Amino acid sequence: MHGTILDILCPERCILCGEWIYWDERTGDYPLCRGCKALFLTHGTETCRVCSMELTSELGICTVCRETSFSFKRNVSLFPYRTHMKELIRSYKSKGYERLSLFFAELLLPVWEREFPRIPLVPVPPRPERMKKTGFDPIGQICHHLSRIGSIEVVPLLSRSTGSKEQKLLSKQEREENVKKAFFVRPELRHRLSKERKLPLSIVLLDDVFTTGATLHQCAGVLKGEGVQEVYGLTLARD
Repeated sequence: MHGTILDILCPERCILCGEWIYWDERTGDYPLCRGCKALFLTHGTETCRVCSMELTSELGICTVCRETSFSFKRNVSLFPYRTHMKELIRSYKSKGYERLSLFFAELLLPVWEREFPRIPLVPVPPRPERMKKTGFDPIGQICHHLSRIGSIEVVPLLSRSTGSKEQKLLSKQEREENVKKAFFVRPELRHRLSKERKLPLSIVLLDDVFTTGATLHQCAGVLKGEGVQEVYGLTLARD
């Protein structure tokens, strides 16, 4: 009876397939049915061990990473940025489905535990203009859930300067130029850490989509300039 009343008062459709989600079938507080949630259980394709690009004829490292030097050691992406994952990320960031942050955290947690156990997580900050407009920090919200459901230390070390453009609107070269000097360690946090302890020797940067690597490269460069020795990337998708 309790579920029936909630189904009547708070009906909800799955964001991907459009089917109604009934209360007794829910697996989390987000608009995904069981069937669509199961689409994200595994991704077994061989990927580049530096950037997580799907490999075809290459072995181990893709041709781009063989010719590119990054400030971060490697990035791990959960899925390719297409079909279902692409739709979820777009809905999360642009269509108001903020409750998907918990689902993303549930996907990321076992990967962090397997690949980067005990290494602190640093969220890539949003553009101030976007934050002012929406009042929503997508990566910060995912980090909030990760620290709540897992034993992850989240250290919001970085801030972002104003004036940068949306990366998705730019070419590869424009992306690299756009993020130069865009990120910096938060002054108040640097002051506190300098009194209490040094910055972590290793950190994991968390972002949503890895495209050219420009954002993670710049963030990693800033952190290594402050004394961090190893920087990794963890992203939901690889474009």
